[in-house]
Amino acid sequence: DRGQPDFVRAQADREKFGGRVVTLAGPWRLSGEWWRESAFSRDYYDAELSDGGVYRIYRDHHSGEWFADGVYD
Repeated sequence: DRGQPDFVRAQADREKFGGRVVTLAGPWRLSGEWWRESAFSRDYYDAELSDGGVYRIYRDHHSGEWFADGVYD
């Protein structure tokens, strides 16, 4: 929604989580290694989901894909 997530669903190894975004903080823009082929540019968000969890997610500017980067406990 307007370039920001309103629903998140992720699966990594044996972990699964997902839900509607209740609260969203961000974006925090981060880029680096511009001199390399592996340069990155991302928008990071902290998202509280309806499943009760709070997650760090980001959107990669080069691919447009979304990734889960961490979970707050």
